Amino acid sequence: MAATTLEMDGSVMEGGGQILRVSAALSCIHGSPIKINKIRAGRSTPGLRPQHLSGLELLRDMSDGNLEGALVGSTEITLTPGKIKGGSHLADTHTAGSVGLLLQVSLPCTLFADGPSELCLKGGTNAEMAPQIDYTLKVFKPIVEKFGVHFDCDLKMRGYYPKGGGEVVVKVNPVKELSPVTMMERGNITKIYGRAFVAGVLPFKLAKDMLTAAVRTIRKEIKDLYVNIQALQEKDKACGNGNGIIIIAESSTGCIFAGSSLGKKGVYADKVGVEAAEMLLRNIRHNGCVDEFLQDQLIIFMALVKGTSRIRTGPLTLHTQTAIHVAEQLTKAKFSVTKAEDEHSTGETYIIECQDRLYFATLRSRPKSTANTHYFCTDDEFVYENFYADFGPLNLAMLYRYCCKLNKKLKSFTLTRKRIVHYTSFDQRKRSNAAVLIGAYAVIYLKKTPEEAYRALISGSNASYLPFRDASFGNCTYNLTILDCLQGICKALQHGFFDFETFDVEEYEHYERVENGDFNWIVPGKFLAFSGPHPKSKIENGYPLHAPEAYFPYFRKHNVTTIVRLNKKIYDAKRFTDAGFNHYDLFFVDGSTPSDAITRRFLHICESASGAIAVHCKAGLGRTGTLIGCYLMKHYRFTAAEAIAWIRICRPGSIIGPQQHFLEEKQASLWVEGDIQRSKHKQRDLEDRGVSRLISNMDNLTVSSAAFTSPNNDRMEEDDYSENGVTLTQGDKLRALKVRRQPRSTTTGAFRLEDMKMHTRSSSQPFSRMNPAVSSQGSISPMKSSKVLSSASTSSATSAKRMNHSSSSSASNLKSFSTSSRLASSLGNLYAAEDEANNAKGPATLALPSFSPSSPPSTSPLPRTGHGYTTTSGPVVPPACNFHFEVNNNTQYNCSPVPLAAPSGPVKATAFNRNHSAALGHPGRSGSDELARYRSPMYSGLTAPTSRYLSRSIPSLQSEYVQY
Repeated sequence: MAATTLEMDGSVMEGGGQILRVSAALSCIHGSPIKINKIRAGRSTPGLRPQHLSGLELLRDMSDGNLEGALVGSTEITLTPGKIKGGSHLADTHTAGSVGLLLQVSLPCTLFADGPSELCLKGGTNAEMAPQIDYTLKVFKPIVEKFGVHFDCDLKMRGYYPKGGGEVVVKVNPVKELSPVTMMERGNITKIYGRAFVAGVLPFKLAKDMLTAAVRTIRKEIKDLYVNIQALQEKDKACGNGNGIIIIAESSTGCIFAGSSLGKKGVYADKVGVEAAEMLLRNIRHNGCVDEFLQDQLIIFMALVKGTSRIRTGPLTLHTQTAIHVAEQLTKAKFSVTKAEDEHSTGETYIIECQDRLYFATLRSRPKSTANTHYFCTDDEFVYENFYADFGPLNLAMLYRYCCKLNKKLKSFTLTRKRIVHYTSFDQRKRSNAAVLIGAYAVIYLKKTPEEAYRALISGSNASYLPFRDASFGNCTYNLTILDCLQGICKALQHGFFDFETFDVEEYEHYERVENGDFNWIVPGKFLAFSGPHPKSKIENGYPLHAPEAYFPYFRKHNVTTIVRLNKKIYDAKRFTDAGFNHYDLFFVDGSTPSDAITRRFLHICESASGAIAVHCKAGLGRTGTLIGCYLMKHYRFTAAEAIAWIRICRPGSIIGPQQHFLEEKQASLWVEGDIQRSKHKQRDLEDRGVSRLISNMDNLTVSSAAFTSPNNDRMEEDDYSENGVTLTQGDKLRALKVRRQPRSTTTGAFRLEDMKMHTRSSSQPFSRMNPAVSSQGSISPMKSSKVLSSASTSSATSAKRMNHSSSSSASNLKSFSTSSRLASSLGNLYAAEDEANNAKGPATLALPSFSPSSPPSTSPLPRTGHGYTTTSGPVVPPACNFHFEVNNNTQYNCSPVPLAAPSGPVKATAFNRNHSAALGHPGRSGSDELARYRSPMYSGLTAPTSRYLSRSIPSLQSEYVQY
């Protein structure tokens, strides 16, 4: 089907060449045919002039398109572009027509070509009613570089009126995307310079007269700066006679302004100098960031940027208003012009803002996409796998996939002229996760600050968001907000903790699986958090346990030199130290907080380590995340909330219960310690002291384990980690819940292959898949995918039945399986051993607890099935007096809502409320009693909208949607 031809009226507003240039350029970039009539109807000589015709022919050639009505004097043309191609292109006006205007129409198109472009542009370099080539090089070029536009311009020959004859060669490389620009602070004027020139047979005295008059005029207002204007005589690289002056001013914030003027027959040289100086002063007085001649040239770049650009300027020119009008007609960019009202503004200071096509909305029903709007939702595509009542934030892999998905939509040719709306439901958990996704995208790709992104999320009538909670069982005592998550992501991005250009999402998802190692990088190259190794590679209570040797290849490949163990000495540390790793034990009770001595020792170990540190406790979540969080606060000045947010995004479920409050309490002191340490290191570097000798001496320090434990801690340790499995710790429970998760396919289900970003991973990427080559011992490489969980799940029902009727047979199977497991020194051997046991004795006889979505838990006392794992030796059910019953809430929050209890009377919907101290402030960290109602059975996983939401309508897109 042929594309619809757009029509543009060339007589509106300024009615000149501006409409023609912007319309034709956007037509080529979007590949949309365009018909422009009434060309230059507002000029004394309507229709195309030679320079306009040359520009249109240049676009036709660049896009391999078709141009109709291409004649000098024509008032109507039709341009049908093809794909923009790189290469060498020529445009010659054969007059003094401005080469600067030829560059204006062609430069935006070269940015989207299929390869580098070289443009040879011929005509006038210094012409009236157009930017001089000096302005293009000294003002326009450095400012558009802020958008990501880079080009080289070689001035071969200057050309003056009326002959022209000038020539410039411009080389441009295409870009993937443009960057949004914010220019809101003018700063102080720090430099004024320029050039006064004469060419041809004109006397050099004219240049001196222009210079003198210009300096005299400027010094009347600016007395404290040296004005450096040079007088030049152009001979070899000039065609024709001409004289002129350009004066440039630079500010402390990188803003650039200019005033220029060209000599004319019968006009005194000093008047030319005064005109240029007054033009410069006029553009300085309004306290804007760009001058009147740069305004309109930036509009097309602002419209093409993915993001929001804001520019402070003086009064809008008619050229600028026309460029905005055309850009809004041919793109989905929306511009707003407001009068600046801050303390630095004058009565003539304005702000031009270009808003992007991206919106966020909370809707009650699924909308249908229209000709102008594309809707999409990720609530059921990116789903958090909870432990108990925790529901987010989503992990780093899901954030990456979301960003790839959104980038693809924004770059899609079919969606080019459509508004993109990410909508979510009124399920408060899904809504909060969706808000983090789009807010993080705004921070990572749209270059917004966390506060700006969050402000957009809560703007207008948008309700507040449900804060995240930890993965512990019981009441929430600490709230992690959307803003905390955005600030944590921003801080991690600033310190280089992740780069989505090189991020390997498949390896992240591979190694986070319990059967593949259950580990995640928190700080690439520095901290790896993992679940604790076991003496033997085996499956215990459905959880794959890996021997230390299973981790050796990965650790060596990624320069992990130090292992820190925070739980009981389950395996012999010599297995790591004999392999060349450093190993430290810093035990403290599961679910508790470390002592000051343990915290100091951990920080010292990490500061002294030559390579990366692998930290583990039982599950590698609570204690592990807590101590890594301390390091982030001390060395990177993360706040406690930022550290918690980032660590949970990397490794969901981390930092639990009192550990959250512990980090809050330690924040101030760790910041002080970090500042002192950085100050000392800086001083030592300046004094060239022997830092290495000091660290070497400290490495020899040994700390008795007794120093870190209370007198009865040893007994607590034995009770807490009893080998007979009678008492389960928090780490045991979290590991048991995690093992029940089913792997997600990258090509089916929630994750689709077409949404994945194809990329070439750099050699420095921390998540590197192990080589699947067979080892010398014949086992497959460690950390490789297996079918342990699937085989265990499919055999669970049969196994449970068999154990009830044939305990002796089960014991025999277990003995055989255990014997084979002794040979396993890596994950590969683990699977080989299991296959051997399965082939010899049948399927592994273990069963995992499960909850049916259709069978809600009874409110009456129940036997301990949530964590009383059934093994080959029979069900392990500790005495009821040793613990209270706990229910896994996976089914409740991740499946379709099922009423848990029928209320005896009408259920009154309660409005969601959260205590905000300020618009951008944090809600109280302590869990509110109000949150308990969302855990109440009658709310069925927060799927029912409250009365506040039900009573609200959505009158318009502008008032309800969040716009980025």
